[in-house]
Amino acid sequence: SMIFLGTRFSSGQIAAVLGIVIGVIMLAYEKNHRKIPLRKLHEANILAFGALLFYGLDFFFIGTLITKLPWQILDVSISIFLVIIAFVLPYINNRRGYVTAVKRSLSNKTTFFAAASFSVGSIVFYIGSHRAGSIIIPTVLSSCAPLVASILGAIFDKEKIGLLKRLGAVIVVAGIVILNIA
Repeated sequence: SMIFLGTRFSSGQIAAVLGIVIGVIMLAYEKNHRKIPLRKLHEANILAFGALLFYGLDFFFIGTLITKLPWQILDVSISIFLVIIAFVLPYINNRRGYVTAVKRSLSNKTTFFAAASFSVGSIVFYIGSHRAGSIIIPTVLSSCAPLVASILGAIFDKEKIGLLKRLGAVIVVAGIVILNIA
């Protein structure tokens, strides 16, 4: 948005966003305790980087549309496309076991909870973006998702939150405070 739309940010806002990104990276970083082969780990990181690029592209386009279209239209359009992809890709990858995989997924309660949570999160995100007239603040705030995941992992899965993650959480919260002040 800075390059193509001429959006201007103060140095404080840029510092806050960079701080949040650094904090999120610290929260998302995991040591390789499970001894995952480096090739597989690098493939996962490359795919995550691809997701980052596509999300950035997506947020750029949505940022240009958020004040022109109702948030419901954006959310429904994205959801329809996701449903199509969600049924086509597994079929392409596993034609023989496709029906079994779909049945197993649809009978899993966690799948429904995750889908419902993602859908509600998307709706809240688009409402917030529409009301703010910008996608920037809701995007930055929603980047704190690893903080929530880390806390829930500590509570329900008894995961230990290391010093790096704790420091990352503090940096994210500080960045959000600075972003709202700047």
